[in-house]
Amino acid sequence: MTQLITLKVSQMKLLLRETVERIYMIFLLTKISEMYRWYQRERERQRQRSQAGHVRDETSRKRGQGAHRAHVRTVRDSDGEGPFIKISKYLKEARALGCKPFDGTGDISGAAEWIKRLNDAADDMQVAPEQKLRVATRLLEGLASTWWEGIKSKFDGVVTWDNFEQAFYEQFYTSFEVNRRRREYTNLKQGNEFTVKQLEQRFRHLARFLPEYAANEDRMANHFWNALNLEVREMATYQFNMTFSQVVAQGLQGEELWEERQARGAKETQERDQMINHPLRRERKYDFQNEGDSGKLVPFSKGSKDWVSQSSSTRGTGAPKCENCRRRHHGICLELSRCYFCGETGHIKALCPQRVREGALGAHRGVTEVANPTGIASNVLPSTNRGRTRS
Repeated sequence: MTQLITLKVSQMKLLLRETVERIYMIFLLTKISEMYRWYQRERERQRQRSQAGHVRDETSRKRGQGAHRAHVRTVRDSDGEGPFIKISKYLKEARALGCKPFDGTGDISGAAEWIKRLNDAADDMQVAPEQKLRVATRLLEGLASTWWEGIKSKFDGVVTWDNFEQAFYEQFYTSFEVNRRRREYTNLKQGNEFTVKQLEQRFRHLARFLPEYAANEDRMANHFWNALNLEVREMATYQFNMTFSQVVAQGLQGEELWEERQARGAKETQERDQMINHPLRRERKYDFQNEGDSGKLVPFSKGSKDWVSQSSSTRGTGAPKCENCRRRHHGICLELSRCYFCGETGHIKALCPQRVREGALGAHRGVTEVANPTGIASNVLPSTNRGRTRS
């Protein structure tokens, strides 16, 4: 019995020792893992300090005098070129890609264009942000160069590209300029000043300074649609889910259709004017009509008494020929009866007194037309020789 108890105690001691050893190993592994993570963090901090020190050294070299700069030119980096040669090469490439000096005296458009060209050139050259910053600072002149000296003092000589870009926007993107662009954008209309394409270019230019519009395409598309002329919108189609490019395309199509309508209307007007001014349709100065047997040309005048009947003679050739005025027209002739023997009005040739005096009348009998003073013809029976005896 005693031996059994002793065996049990020994087994318990062994199990307890194994348990303690396992706990210790777990604790030890945990500590080792923590120490490794701490080592990694310290290593990362040292790397960041080293980079910051490198930037600080670069700044110190830029502040150095001529002798120090000459010494820097002799230092070679891993690719065999000195820092001075490298920045000169980058600066030359940046200028070839369209980067120009910036003096800070222009408006917000000039500042935006300069920083955009610089970013595009840096992307093309595939340079690091530190090198892009050096190229940018070499292009600063005048007021902008003075501003840069103040920025370096503010950041104690350690300026990153992000710091530079943020400070640049704060300095040259003033709230006054931005608000002025916002007012112009809000009140922008096509009118007679812009075509649809020019209006699109102006919209995109102003939206660069207004993030609330540039980031909201629906709002920008709706505002562009309302800025178009009414006649262009009447020729186009708009839906609320259209993109800005689709609205521009609709505007271009509407403008083209409107111009075609205008050209067609102008052509029709020109053709109509040509027809009106055609020589055959012009008002003639003279009405070349024969006056009975005389063959004379009577002047045409709206003020004359013959105007109504004369104008009626110019109507369709299908009208019957009038025996009174010898012209073609419909209805009652409003011209006074005219004698085609003597040329006087008030009687006709058959009852002409001159012919009676000359003995040409004879024993003529019949019904004749005599015009009254109102111009309305009536039938009059001539006198006869009743009660007279032949001699």
